[in-house]
Amino acid sequence: MKKSVLSIALVALTAGAFAQTNVNPTQKALMHPDKEFGKNTENNISSVKNGGDIIWQNDFSVPQDWTIGTNGQGTFIIGNSSHPQMADVTQYMGTLSTTGTTASNGFAFFNGVQYLIAGTVTPQDTWVTSDTIDLSLYPLNYITLSFNQRFRHLNFDSTLVEISEDGGQTWVSYALNEGIVTNDPAIQNTVLKSIPVNQSALTRIRFRWKSDSSDSQFGSGYGWIVDDVKLIEPYLDEVSITKTFTNDIINAYDYYSTPLTQVSPMIYGAIVENLGAATVSKYIKFEVTRAATSVYLDSMMVNLAPGQLDTVWMVNSYTPDQVGTYALIVNFQDQGVQTNNSLSDEFKVTDFIYGHNYPTSGSTTFGFNTVDATVGMGNIYQCIANQQLNGIQVLFGAGTTANTETQIELYEVVTTIQDPNNVFIIDAFYTTPATVNTTTPTDIVFSSPVTLEAGKLYLIMVKCFQTTTNKVKFKSTSKGNDDLSTVGYGPFGAGNAVNYYVGWSTAPYISLNFDPTLSITETNVEINDVSIFPNPTSTDVTVSFDLATSADSKITLSDISGKTISTNTLNNLTNGNNSVMIQTANLVAGIYYVTLEANGSVVTKKLIKK
Repeated sequence: MKKSVLSIALVALTAGAFAQTNVNPTQKALMHPDKEFGKNTENNISSVKNGGDIIWQNDFSVPQDWTIGTNGQGTFIIGNSSHPQMADVTQYMGTLSTTGTTASNGFAFFNGVQYLIAGTVTPQDTWVTSDTIDLSLYPLNYITLSFNQRFRHLNFDSTLVEISEDGGQTWVSYALNEGIVTNDPAIQNTVLKSIPVNQSALTRIRFRWKSDSSDSQFGSGYGWIVDDVKLIEPYLDEVSITKTFTNDIINAYDYYSTPLTQVSPMIYGAIVENLGAATVSKYIKFEVTRAATSVYLDSMMVNLAPGQLDTVWMVNSYTPDQVGTYALIVNFQDQGVQTNNSLSDEFKVTDFIYGHNYPTSGSTTFGFNTVDATVGMGNIYQCIANQQLNGIQVLFGAGTTANTETQIELYEVVTTIQDPNNVFIIDAFYTTPATVNTTTPTDIVFSSPVTLEAGKLYLIMVKCFQTTTNKVKFKSTSKGNDDLSTVGYGPFGAGNAVNYYVGWSTAPYISLNFDPTLSITETNVEINDVSIFPNPTSTDVTVSFDLATSADSKITLSDISGKTISTNTLNNLTNGNNSVMIQTANLVAGIYYVTLEANGSVVTKKLIKK
């Protein structure tokens, strides 16, 4: 099943979220996740510089260096974190970190969240413009804009950098942050943008925030902080890798943890940009390593004009074949700046855990502030092979309260994620303990395991009726969730209508757990000292065990999916030590389970076939 099937089903919800239309008519104002996390001008020296040299810079320490304008609701402000307008910005997207910036002496910011809170949104269009910059002797046709930002947007918001070469009479616009999906958590980063220029003494640049909607429920978003603006002479040969993908997020889903039984061919990708002043043709190399050993290598030619940004995908795929942690390393040939031409990411192949969540980031949590309503979070999973699902694994976050009852629901997605024709499969209930474990994952076991079928799409949700005293939060990742497989449930519709929302670009730690031992309640009153030899094995094995009393016994061999391979019924075994040989020499390599039953006792052990 291709992801395009689901994308069609989600048109009403995301309006093509991955196409970055930034429209979601089902979202109510501020029903966003509760994400918890905090003039020194170089005087226009018109001379030939080497690549990487600063041509002009400004850090907003002198507000008079900039002109502010507006043609809509709200306006840019030059201030610092103590400015009264920063209260809303800080609450919903944090303040500009001073690490590596000059934030303490001022920055430009736009506070859009104030209008969203008040429900008084009208179209917004505001800009902050530099003084004139003399580039009359600048020798190249391109220049690199660099600035530090903190940014978070919602739905219709867009950010632009514009350049004028006639003193501000006419402007050319370039989109910024276009790769950031709606409802991303706030980010802070240094943005580099290659801009074509002519030799003009009347050059100006400006930063512009726009939001074209007048819908007071979801028309505007959060805000934008800009600081430490520089114009830098680019290297002739300067390409950058800004993001990597460990799978094709358009036609499939991207997982951080994938059971070996659910592994499928993976297609790797990367977002690349030419920040230099010349057209380049370069090979980009994709390498996968496991335990520091290369297991896959491929490359392709990339052609980029100055300023061009593109997403490239490998034609060939790679299918991991062993359990372990893998690293994807993407890099260009040597060029101007060596710090941005290589990027790496990792993913895991596991025994049992199927999860979107990348490594959790400190105390970062994901949930909703909504009270006196049923809210929930979950993920979408594509099943590659038939396999028995025995439960889920959840990592609760700070803010989860003790003794809160949760309900876990599993659905087969037939059309859209909120279609009443979706197939309800199972639910389970779990009450958080008196001390909630926010350090290691919690296994929630289904009373009746279910078999997921190959080629089908499934939705797993964890819900609770949330009050001021009963809340559930999940650990999440700051990396993002590019395949838009995370689902929110709650009063997100107009008039607080309850529905689903797809497209949060972060993943809660809610994973599928195929571990067959989860569904087995082991008692060992009758069975003791169980051992399997040899283990791992390439031959048949001997199972040795002690019985407390004489009994009829049964030994079952099953594969990782829960399918029974063989069953041995053993009559009238005596108390004390017993041993039985199991034929495993002809089994394919992999993980298996040996289960012993006698007098109501059950013990399961893992067997590894080499």
